[in-house]
Amino acid sequence: MRILVTAATSGLGAAITRMFVSNGHRVIAAGRRADLIGTGVRVSTIEPGLVGGSEFLTIRFGGELTLANKLYEGANALMPDDIAETVKWVSLLPSHININTIEMMPVSQSFGSLPVQRS
Repeated sequence: MRILVTAATSGLGAAITRMFVSNGHRVIAAGRRADLIGTGVRVSTIEPGLVGGSEFLTIRFGGELTLANKLYEGANALMPDDIAETVKWVSLLPSHININTIEMMPVSQSFGSLPVQRS
């Protein structure tokens, strides 16, 4: 079984990671890789850009979906399934391969705070 631990790799996150590894599970931890050297645990960071279609928009705009929809209108943003597919790909790689960082964004988005092209 593959386990994705999203907690830090110290404290509770480390304890959870050690428990799964000791039970023979393959673990990917989203924390500091240096803390886990020699354990066989892989640590990957996935950094998405503009992502639409999630409850985050509702929270970000205090429930004002009109504002959220206006921001993402015509932007062809990434969707939660795009992120999930990337997590799946990283987790299914052979155990000797570690993907350190993936920075992904829709082709309509430029880097940093630069503009988003809308259709």
